Amino acid sequence: MTQGTTATAITDLERLRRRVRQRALLRGLLGWIAVTLPAVIAVVWIAGAESMRGGLIAAGLSLGLVAFQVLAAVRLVWRPWRRYADRAVFAAAVDAKGSFANVVVAAEEAARKPERWSAGDAVASELARRLDAAATTALSTLTPTRVDPDPARGRRLAVVVLAALLAVAFGAFQPARVVRGVALLAGPFGGGSTRAGAALVAEPSAAWVVAGGSVQLAALDYAPDAAVVQAEVRFGESAWSRLAAVAGPLEASTAAGAGLEAPTAAGGPQRRWRTAVTDVREDFSWRFRRGDTVTSTGQVVVRRPPLLAGLSARITPPSYMKLPVMNVERLPALSEVPAGSRVSLTGRMGGEKAGSRLAAAWLNTATGDSLPMDVDGAGIAIDLTVSSELAFTVGLRDDYGLESPEPLGYRLAVLADHPPQVDLARPGDDGLLPLDGRLTLLVEATDDFGLRRLELLAGTGGERGTGPDAPGRTAFGPEATGTWLTLRTAVGELRLRAREIAEGATPLRAALALEIEAGDLELVPGDVLELVVEASDNRAPGDGQVARSTVLRLALPSASDVLAAQAESAQQGREELEEARRRGRQLDADLERLARELMKNPVPDWARQQEIEAAVQRQQALQQELARVAEELRRQMEQLAGGKLTSEAQLERAEQLAELLAPPDASQLAELLEKLEQPGGQVAPDQVAQAMDEVAQAQKDMARRLDAALATMKRMADEQRFEGLTSLIEDMMRRQQELAELSRDLESKREGADPKASSSEESPSADELARRQEALAAELEQLREKLEQALAEQGESEAGEKSPEGESGRASPGKRASPARRASPARRARRARRRTHQRRRRRCARPSRN
Repeated sequence: MTQGTTATAITDLERLRRRVRQRALLRGLLGWIAVTLPAVIAVVWIAGAESMRGGLIAAGLSLGLVAFQVLAAVRLVWRPWRRYADRAVFAAAVDAKGSFANVVVAAEEAARKPERWSAGDAVASELARRLDAAATTALSTLTPTRVDPDPARGRRLAVVVLAALLAVAFGAFQPARVVRGVALLAGPFGGGSTRAGAALVAEPSAAWVVAGGSVQLAALDYAPDAAVVQAEVRFGESAWSRLAAVAGPLEASTAAGAGLEAPTAAGGPQRRWRTAVTDVREDFSWRFRRGDTVTSTGQVVVRRPPLLAGLSARITPPSYMKLPVMNVERLPALSEVPAGSRVSLTGRMGGEKAGSRLAAAWLNTATGDSLPMDVDGAGIAIDLTVSSELAFTVGLRDDYGLESPEPLGYRLAVLADHPPQVDLARPGDDGLLPLDGRLTLLVEATDDFGLRRLELLAGTGGERGTGPDAPGRTAFGPEATGTWLTLRTAVGELRLRAREIAEGATPLRAALALEIEAGDLELVPGDVLELVVEASDNRAPGDGQVARSTVLRLALPSASDVLAAQAESAQQGREELEEARRRGRQLDADLERLARELMKNPVPDWARQQEIEAAVQRQQALQQELARVAEELRRQMEQLAGGKLTSEAQLERAEQLAELLAPPDASQLAELLEKLEQPGGQVAPDQVAQAMDEVAQAQKDMARRLDAALATMKRMADEQRFEGLTSLIEDMMRRQQELAELSRDLESKREGADPKASSSEESPSADELARRQEALAAELEQLREKLEQALAEQGESEAGEKSPEGESGRASPGKRASPARRASPARRARRARRRTHQRRRRRCARPSRN
């Protein structure tokens, strides 16, 4: 500026600079208070604790607090206030804040360097005046707030107010602590170690106690007189309650330690007050009081042992069981799991300690084993494979070393995979193997999780009940294919075929009918064929569990026994027919009587209707009995035909016999009787009489047919006896010839040079051949005896038929015996065979009826 010119802009700039610096100073002081006041309160609180004593820690707190305050003053007060001490720096800041294009900076520089402007130069003076005017105009738009904004002023004020309120509350409620803290900070090596002569100081107690436990509290009394001291406790937000305190002598260590810190006037603590809080269930505060003197307040926290909130389980059964995975949200005390399942147990610590951490967890079994569990914070987990019943408890231990008391017990009962069950049955089993070897067996097998295989084992019988010796086997189920299979045994091959007999079969159950053809087995009478079904389930790994059915023993009967049984059955059939004929004659008489009565009175009354109905029912029962006898005879003849023990002529006679025993039709009379029983039923009188007469005639015809049937059965029995014996003798002789040829072949192989051929497994041994030959010889001898007996009986029968009526059948003394009686039994057998062969040749030579 030129001399003599008034620098208005510089005056405004200086005024603005002073105001901005004052503002920065006040803001720094407020920030310094907001930062240091909470720190002072915290340090005083720490230093005022009863357990704090003078020394290095107290000195560190004091020096740290002072250093923090100094650093905060430099950072928050001194630096902001010194920032704008230079006017040129402030001018640059103002010019930048207001975007004045360096007008204020130029005006400040012109005032600071006036030699640059010539006083006698009118142009320079005018430029200086204009520059000052522009700077004045620019500065008039600025305020200290705009130059130095303070957006955090409200927060600093709030912090200062809150800190001040906290300091007031601290001083009001804990004045002794404030005094102790300030004194310790002011004199860290001496001021904090002195106590008033009447001081009452609480001793540090246990910081926590187990729920339900007890805690000991104590305080040191520095007063020389023994005034009464009481303990006070407060649970939660309740009022303080008083407990009696007992004064006791100081322990040596306590007295020695307290003597170092005792005031010089008192010389140390005089006594120690004690009390106990028992059965603690929640957190509480405590202190000791003597009049108006109160110790600092202590806190005791209750810690509870860890408790298991519950177990959840994921049960994965073995894959072969084909069961779904089971998720049990809360495992009960008793659970059932399939055997071999993978069980994943997970749990969590519950209660008030749900947010705490576990140090360890384990699973204690009933057998005394301890299995560690995986711990993740408050969660636990373990994986088990359960193959047998498992009883266990879960133990927990937290970070404080507390263990769960009386843990809950759990038991996993195993749902065992039982072996399969299989039954082998033969309907109407008589323990005998049919001569043709054909039979049908019923097989039923079940398993709780699935069947894998059904096999038939067959062989000659060993010891009774132990199953076949060296059995052959073949699989036929559980799914029936319906195809014929071959089973090789030591006595030959048998064929079998399985078919399903129940619809809706499941993998857990198989019901099959097993058709067996054992006619090719090399068995002799007396041999026993034993059959066993073996079932395997689908248990994995491995081949599964195996179970066997009961042994079905089928003995091959001798042919003579079969013929004897057939003869006995035929005799029983004849006796039944004779009984039916007797009942038929009685029924015939009753029907004739009823027919005569109906001729007199065509309309029967109720009593007569009952008699007619009873007669009709007797006739129907008789017809059913005859049908049963005919069916039994047909079955027997088919069985004999299968064993080649009868002829086609006998089968034809059996069919004729069935036709003779066919029941007559009596439905018309039954319909008429039913119509009479209906209310309002009207029947013509002659209809009942006519129907009754027809029934009587049919019954008479039935009686005649019964006589013919009895004669036919007797003739069939006689012929069957000789045909069966002859056929059996021929078969035995053929088999003896085959065995003789096998024996010769075996002997030649032994004498030959081929040792391998002699040891062939397919050829029977010499002992086996000898056994078969002996059995056949014995059987043949029995058949010859039976044939001779039959011929003798036939001769006696023929002699009785030729003798005159009234003769007793015995030959007169002078009369010679018949040639049949004079012939030897062997000769009679040969004659019978010859006659049988002749009848067969004549039968084959006759042309067919068709």
